Amino acid sequence: DWPGVAALPERPAAVPQRVWTARLAALLECVPCDTRRMADIGCDHGILSLAAAASGRAQDVIAVDASSSAAMGAHRRLAALHSLDLRRRVELRIGDGATVVMPSDEVDVVVLAGLGTDTMDKVLGELRQRGALDHLVRAILSPPLPHAAAARACAAQHGLFVTHESVLIERGIIHVALCCDSVDSSGVDGANCEAEHLLDVQLGRLLRHSSIAATNPLIPAVVRARAAHAIAGGANEDGALLLAEALRLEAVFDGGNGARWMAAPAPKETKGLEFEQWGSSEEEGIDVCGIGARVDE
Repeated sequence: DWPGVAALPERPAAVPQRVWTARLAALLECVPCDTRRMADIGCDHGILSLAAAASGRAQDVIAVDASSSAAMGAHRRLAALHSLDLRRRVELRIGDGATVVMPSDEVDVVVLAGLGTDTMDKVLGELRQRGALDHLVRAILSPPLPHAAAARACAAQHGLFVTHESVLIERGIIHVALCCDSVDSSGVDGANCEAEHLLDVQLGRLLRHSSIAATNPLIPAVVRARAAHAIAGGANEDGALLLAEALRLEAVFDGGNGARWMAAPAPKETKGLEFEQWGSSEEEGIDVCGIGARVDE
């Protein structure tokens, strides 16, 4: 446990342990406890959709995926549930998320995880144009770290405010989870504006200007990784600035607590950043280094 790092929600009993991951837990934490109807667009096998309903965070869930094979996997998972009530509360739809979610659904939370930022922008734009987001309270965006700045810009373009950010690592790839709300409660000036400072671009103003940036052990690793990528791309000045910030954060953070991580440049075929564990961890195989900035604590 690190100072300022929020605990992730427990796995709902209806979700098998073998499919529960740190990223799913972080995404579930982003779902408000009073959600009336959530649309999980690009739901894959429907695990987050099931978790949101089973945990009681969402009264009803619309699970959407364009892939028929993914939808069939989600259907089998739902059909195996013993709870008829839970099966009734998760509705599966096959097709483009921008067209199969209707204005009459009155969704108040939309999840876009594992999608490219261009797709996020397209889905949000078409849903809003069709009036399907008239009741929206929160959009939850979860891109790999290199696309985080584009996701923040996407949220701003659609009039949403980043009020909570999470940083986590799963299967060697760093992801962020952005809570993008219709009302700004971040308390950080310019949290949704186009970032001018390089560090704001790489971390986002919400994380960078939060005290948790100095207590979450993943933050220095994030900055160091981006420094490596900048230098590898020939941007030596940017890389030097990022590396200096990573060293500053590492000096502040007590490296003896839990896992520490060393960044390595990602191969071209990967979407995120590759990491190798080089420190010790109290729990073998730990795949999350905590939650970033929270404004509701």
